[in-house]
Amino acid sequence: NGNEDNVTLGETVVFDSKDNFIYSPDKMTAIIGMKGVLVVNTGDATLICPLDRAQDVKSVVEKLRKDGRKEYL
Repeated sequence: NGNEDNVTLGETVVFDSKDNFIYSPDKMTAIIGMKGVLVVNTGDATLICPLDRAQDVKSVVEKLRKDGRKEYL
């Protein structure tokens, strides 16, 4: 069915997608036609990026700290 090597945690629907990581414990997340994507969907924030850029999440955290947006950390 085209859903190969996806890792899903939580409420997810994956269609025609490969090599993705989806974390969505609090709400439904659906992906269609995606390859190599990281999706983290929590109650107050959503992160979407290519899996090969996951190390750059620290840059987002640093930016949030710098901007005083601690409610998202």
